[in-house]
Amino acid sequence: NCGLDVMVNPFGTQYNPVSVFNSLARLSSGIPFSLDECVEMGAGAGLVCSFSHHTSFARETAEEFLANANQALEEAAAFFASHDRVFLKACSGSRGSGITLVRSGDTDPASFFAEYGAQDYLLEAPIRQHPALSAINPGSVNTIRFIAARHGDHVCPVGAGLRTGGGGQVVDNFHHGGTAYPLDLDTGIVTGPGIDLDGNAVLRHPVTGHIMPGFQVPHWDAVKDTVRRAATIVPHIGYVGWDIAVTERSEEH
Repeated sequence: NCGLDVMVNPFGTQYNPVSVFNSLARLSSGIPFSLDECVEMGAGAGLVCSFSHHTSFARETAEEFLANANQALEEAAAFFASHDRVFLKACSGSRGSGITLVRSGDTDPASFFAEYGAQDYLLEAPIRQHPALSAINPGSVNTIRFIAARHGDHVCPVGAGLRTGGGGQVVDNFHHGGTAYPLDLDTGIVTGPGIDLDGNAVLRHPVTGHIMPGFQVPHWDAVKDTVRRAATIVPHIGYVGWDIAVTERSEEH
C-alpha cells in the first residue's frame, strides 16, 4: 500500500454520457440505491442489476446487488468528500496535457462532468511530496524519471533525471515549463545544470532560484528498490522510464 488514493468508478464501465452524468449526480448526493431500482437481467441470466450500473455489478439476488452497489457508492462518495483538491487526468493525454487540478469547493460532480465528461479520465488525490522537493518548486510534484532495462531477472539502471515543474503549472513536464536535471545513478545527487524544452542550460530553478547541482534526492535507495520491484511486476516490458514521486515516508509511483 503506497498510500495513493485513487478514485475508482463506483458504477462500472460506462460510455453513455447520460448514464455517466446521472452517476456523478448520484455520487454527489450520496443517496443509496434502493430495492425499486433493481431490475432482473434478461436472456435468462438469473441476475439482478440496475439501469445505473454496468453488468459486472450484477448479483444473484437484489440484496446482494444492493450491498455491492451501495458499498462502492459509499467509498467513492467518501473519497470525493474527503479531499479539497483532486487531479483529473485524461487517459488519452501525454506530455502533461489533459491534467487539471480541481478544488471541491469550485464545482460539484455533475458540473464537473459537464465540462470534462466527453473523455475518459482518472480522478486522483494529490500526493504530498517530500519537503526537500517541495522547496525546489511547490507548485507541482517534482518526480524522478528513472530509466531501466530488464533482461531475464536482471534489472539494469540506464539513466535518471529529476523533473521539476515551472511556469505556474501543476505538472513537471518539459512541455509545460518544466526543467530536468541529471542525476547520479549511485547517489541520486544532481550532477549539473538542467535543461528546458528549448535546450537552455538551467543552473538555478526558474521558480525558486534554488541552485540545483549537488541537490540530494531523498530516499534514493528506496527509489532504486522501487524500480527493481516494479520491473518484476511488468516483466513483459523490457525498457521503461519509471516516474517516481518521493514523499516523507518514501516513494510513490
